[in-house]
Amino acid sequence: MKTLLVGLDNPYSRNPEHALLPMPDGATGDHLVKLIGTVHPNYSRSRFLADFGRCNLYPGVRANSGKGTRSMDRLMARWCFLYARDMGAMAVVLLGKRVRLAFAEFVQVVGSDVDLEQYDMGRRMIAFYGIPHPSGRNLWYNFEGNCDRVARLLESLREPNWKSTGRKQHER
Repeated sequence: MKTLLVGLDNPYSRNPEHALLPMPDGATGDHLVKLIGTVHPNYSRSRFLADFGRCNLYPGVRANSGKGTRSMDRLMARWCFLYARDMGAMAVVLLGKRVRLAFAEFVQVVGSDVDLEQYDMGRRMIAFYGIPHPSGRNLWYNFEGNCDRVARLLESLREPNWKSTGRKQHER
């Protein structure tokens, strides 16, 4: 029951399996590995791939910008939402404002900070977290404590923390 990370698209590859891949250096996945590494020394790229499920709002293609993109974003968010449900995700982390806005139909995680919303999937709940995009260009991460907050959230959502009970072992 992995946590699913949802990005926008992959500028490096059209292969959906490469979503949020932690390479090359400077890629979003690489920034996430480095964030977790601040609270979990020696955290590796291979551990990241094992700990998290990953997908993009636009798998295999670049996201368009401009007129008409919001409705397409919402359509793609429905696909990601169903994917999260079908994979048995206990938590979903939405990376960046555009991805958070695409999911607004399902959950209220549109703030500019680390937010949480629980969505009732019938027999179980999925926790949705929205974080500012960790691209390295987002100035939010320059303010004291923000990197640590996101790093601790991601550390608490890693696969080993879910295994024993189906719930997080660490609180935020």
